[in-house]
Amino acid sequence: GPQRPYGEFAPDEVAAELNLSYHAAATQLALAHTVTHRLPATLAALAAGILDLSRVRAVADATEPLCDTHAAAVEAKILARGGRASHAVFRQALRRAVLAVDPDGAAQRHELQRRGRRVGLQPFDDGMAELSAFLAAPDAQAAYQRIDALARRAGDADDTRSIDERRADVLTDILLGRHRDDDPIHVEVGVLIPLGTLAGLADTPGELAGYGPIPAGLARELAANATWRRLLTDPVDGHVVEVGRRRFPSPALARQIRARDWVCRFPGCRTPATVCDLDHVRAY
Repeated sequence: GPQRPYGEFAPDEVAAELNLSYHAAATQLALAHTVTHRLPATLAALAAGILDLSRVRAVADATEPLCDTHAAAVEAKILARGGRASHAVFRQALRRAVLAVDPDGAAQRHELQRRGRRVGLQPFDDGMAELSAFLAAPDAQAAYQRIDALARRAGDADDTRSIDERRADVLTDILLGRHRDDDPIHVEVGVLIPLGTLAGLADTPGELAGYGPIPAGLARELAANATWRRLLTDPVDGHVVEVGRRRFPSPALARQIRARDWVCRFPGCRTPATVCDLDHVRAY
């Protein structure tokens, strides 16, 4: 097997000394070894009180699949702005840094994880159970939005169920074939993709609304068949300068529409579709 960075029975000795289980001691020892050998700046930030132990553990976990050079680059990007306002924001910043530093590896890891998508069932007490799904983030986001929209539409003044109960009931009805989709729900999953990434000139991570940073390749995949809205952002601090009112169809959708409609759709107009605007029949 691979050479151990410390003695085979070191976790046992630590466990006995600190009154821990073997697993807890092994986990702490592995973290200590990683931080002291691969993440010295993170260790210094812990000693200085800039990071707490949970953030240190997050850095170690996020950089675990990376080579030493990439791990150091992620560490430098993260520590340049400190511990952030919360653990959740810190973890998002870590994911964004990993995607930016190692885009190829991130794409491979995403594809590997995608092959592990699954549905699980966990029994609980009192006749209850938990049904879970491990999905690609865009699919999970879209599914949740549809469930949420149906649940909010299902409630009325006499409905005493909470929104969580209604979401659970809607999901159950859909899966068991009891839901009638007379008025389809349209969901919108927002993806922020830098122009350079969209054009294939850069691998800057995209952002999935409600989730956070996603690999550049996944962002391009989602944008390939999407309706676009232009957002102009400040190149220095990234704040939004302008939100375009017009939406732009994807190239694939534009080709399909122009193949279907050779000329303008207005009655009597014979202007070629190639020089017409692609617009909504109903105002968006």
